[in-house]
Amino acid sequence: RGRRCGIWRERACTPSRRSCRWPDARAPRMADGSKLSYNLDKLTWDTAHHFNSQNRYSYTGKGRKLGDAMLQCETCMQWFHAKDVSCLTERDNFVAFQRNYRFNCRICSGGSEQFSLLTNTWSCIVVTALHNLQLPLEMKNADVMEVATKLADVVRWVPVDNVVQWIRDHWGSLCHGRSLAQLDEGNAVRKCLAHMDGLIHLSPDKSEISLRSLHPIKLHMKPMKNMTVSASAALPAKPKKEREPTGHKRKRSGAPA
Repeated sequence: RGRRCGIWRERACTPSRRSCRWPDARAPRMADGSKLSYNLDKLTWDTAHHFNSQNRYSYTGKGRKLGDAMLQCETCMQWFHAKDVSCLTERDNFVAFQRNYRFNCRICSGGSEQFSLLTNTWSCIVVTALHNLQLPLEMKNADVMEVATKLADVVRWVPVDNVVQWIRDHWGSLCHGRSLAQLDEGNAVRKCLAHMDGLIHLSPDKSEISLRSLHPIKLHMKPMKNMTVSASAALPAKPKKEREPTGHKRKRSGAPA
């Protein structure tokens, strides 16, 4: 059983058993700097809220490498190392730049982490694979602030077959809700490429792909939950009705002309 705390039902998140159900409503923000080893409100973030100039993350404020597997808390928006959270196990095979999850750190959720996987889209799976394949190893292992100016917006081609193989080798929580049959027999990767014009470059013979940008600020890192577009922004505005010019009265039905 979980204990009730306002509108939340908290479930312990341990290596042997993760929280099985995500709460119906978002928790009130409980995070503040005094509950961490550093002041969260004094960190200076980039415009995308990917990295901070102090290089302080997780519960202890340790640094971050560009290729570290991280989770973003959807309440305080801080990033946490996958190795430092208790809601993930090695069986999950959580990879860097993975985005199909919801996560609240133990500070924002009142003592126990809350985590759930979302069914991933094939386009997001491909983008995650490209991040891991295109970024050079020396860049992944370097401090973000050191490599930010070195990652020019150049095209780094990756064979589509390599992307498919990488996904197969890292099958796990990344492909939650998908099946290997879709990957192998359904050619899911090649099919989704036709709908990714804004994210990738595709070679003329369609055998190689590349992300449009590798700059840290332009990387696709935020979880899917935090990337949703509001309904007001997604729907076009309704056309306004034109007002009739003044001095012209509308004719009543049945009235003589």
